[in-house]
Amino acid sequence: EEPDGKHVTLRPEFTAGFVRAYIENGMGSWPQPVKLFSTGPIFRRERPQAGRYRQHSQFNAEILGETDPAADLEVMMLAMNLYRSLGYKGLNFQINSTGCPVCKPVYMTALKAYLADHEGKLAPIDAERLQKNPLRVLDSKEQGMDNLLADAPHIIDHLCDDCAEHFTD
Repeated sequence: EEPDGKHVTLRPEFTAGFVRAYIENGMGSWPQPVKLFSTGPIFRRERPQAGRYRQHSQFNAEILGETDPAADLEVMMLAMNLYRSLGYKGLNFQINSTGCPVCKPVYMTALKAYLADHEGKLAPIDAERLQKNPLRVLDSKEQGMDNLLADAPHIIDHLCDDCAEHFTD
């Protein structure tokens, strides 16, 4: 809802639309994996970071129907090759995991407990994020959060065996 009470719907990212198209069009019965890409405008609702705009264009690539870590690498190499072809040099990846329905809740509990112990140090927006989606606090740009988050639990330390093996692979 906008400040004037109007309701608007803008595309915040591509993945949800891809998953919806995959399901609604029966792509699960196609030969797997299904590889999709899109480019176009997306929108940010919250306060954009310095140098960013509410509307911008994005290229997206997805591989659906495959759990092999090689599929993740394929998408990362697509991006790396694109950037290299555009002349960028000295690039590297920083990878992470979000876990799965088994280990992510364990991590969320540890993160919430840590942040709750430091709630008095959180900016109002981060205190709100703690209640709605604690993972958003990890992306905080508020002053002083870098030091506080440096000691926060890391999801890598909370991955189940399957997710840890996937991440390592």
